[in-house]
Amino acid sequence: MSKKKPEQQPPKSSDRQVLPPLGAHIRKMRKNRGYSSMDDFAIKKNLGISWYGDIERGNIDIQFTTLDRIVKGLGLTYEEFFKGF
Repeated sequence: MSKKKPEQQPPKSSDRQVLPPLGAHIRKMRKNRGYSSMDDFAIKKNLGISWYGDIERGNIDIQFTTLDRIVKGLGLTYEEFFKGF
């Protein structure tokens, strides 16, 4: 029996306050690490381009494991990633 991926739920209204700043921070950190293209980063880190774009725009809530992939994909520690957030 294969596991079905849960469908992404739209963010709750309380989440909407944190998601855009988090997405903007991810974008800033990506650019600071030399990835000028969101698409190139998503492809190199095996993330869906459209899905990753929604993350940077703060349109969707993400799981911690996804944030972990992004932080590690940027070659950062959590301390470095969250500094200034």
